[in-house]
Amino acid sequence: MTLINGRFEGESAVKLLEALAAVKINYHQERILNEAQSEEDIKASENKIKTIERELRQAVAFCSAPGNSKIDLMAKVEMMLYRS
Repeated sequence: MTLINGRFEGESAVKLLEALAAVKINYHQERILNEAQSEEDIKASENKIKTIERELRQAVAFCSAPGNSKIDLMAKVEMMLYRS
């Protein structure tokens, strides 16, 4: 499933990346709050949130750098089904 495939102005690219990151962060926050998880699983989700936030800051800096007026973004979700 292709989520993103296009060329964007820097500001539009930042908005799109921020929205995608927010969805993923929200997913992990909800897992922490709503699912019975071990301490280890909670720490893993917290670490994933920190990683997403760090990578988003790097992506925003790249999109906002002087001379980067157009940004190509491609995001694809690949799925594999496992039957038990």
